[in-house]
Amino acid sequence: EAATSSGGNSGMGGDFLYRWGNPDNYDTPGTQVIPAAVHDVRWIKPGRPNAGYLQFVNNSALGNTGTTIDAIDPPLNGYTYTRTPGQAFTPSTYDWRHVALTGNSGQSASDRMPDGNTFVAISNGYMYEVDTNGNVVWQYADGPQKAFRYTCDD
Repeated sequence: EAATSSGGNSGMGGDFLYRWGNPDNYDTPGTQVIPAAVHDVRWIKPGRPNAGYLQFVNNSALGNTGTTIDAIDPPLNGYTYTRTPGQAFTPSTYDWRHVALTGNSGQSASDRMPDGNTFVAISNGYMYEVDTNGNVVWQYADGPQKAFRYTCDD
């Protein structure tokens, strides 16, 4: 079924179910544009604040001057996403944003923790966690280039 445009749970086979960030990529007018590569896209796990949002590292989100951790709430409806034909996928901009404490030069990672805090691992070996108000909980430099934080319940 993935080789065609029909079948599967969504009825769309192997076609893209959701695209966000640059409507020109799917021949649709719109203003949402992510200026650089997006890394580590993941759904925020059930039971955590903003569960179901897509969270990702957005390089050069601030006009080539910085990195952000962004999250969007995609319009999921069962196994498909709601979209008005001829219009860009929603939302038109991010729903949540954290400006990273330092820029990154490549792939980085982030994760929403059960308590609502956000873990960030920047590719230059800098890791930290911020609370829901953006306050630094802890930080560590000279670490690995990519890491994940596990809590007792993971």
